[in-house]
Amino acid sequence: MKKFLILGLILTALPLSANAIDGDIAGASGIQVHDMDMLREQYFRREEYNDFKEMKEEKARFWNRNKSAQEQINDLKQEIKQEQQKVAAPSKRSEFVEENGQLKIKYY
Repeated sequence: MKKFLILGLILTALPLSANAIDGDIAGASGIQVHDMDMLREQYFRREEYNDFKEMKEEKARFWNRNKSAQEQINDLKQEIKQEQQKVAAPSKRSEFVEENGQLKIKYY
């Protein structure tokens, strides 16, 4: 009697456990459609972020590569302006002085 009771419980429990096992397998390997959409969106976002990051790095490399040339141009512009100011406007602190019958410019 006990054997039949145990056998009956086992037989009734097997279909329930089989469904639970199938559900676990389907949950682990059976990917639903909305899961695939989410994966595609994540992949697309990752690609967009990588493209943005690469563009930002390329821009930084470009400016670092050309930085020294730009600084040289700025330095040359400053030197030219200083020379033009010297030529255009003589020193305000100068005057004509007559020594031994000669005119000389005296700078302060």
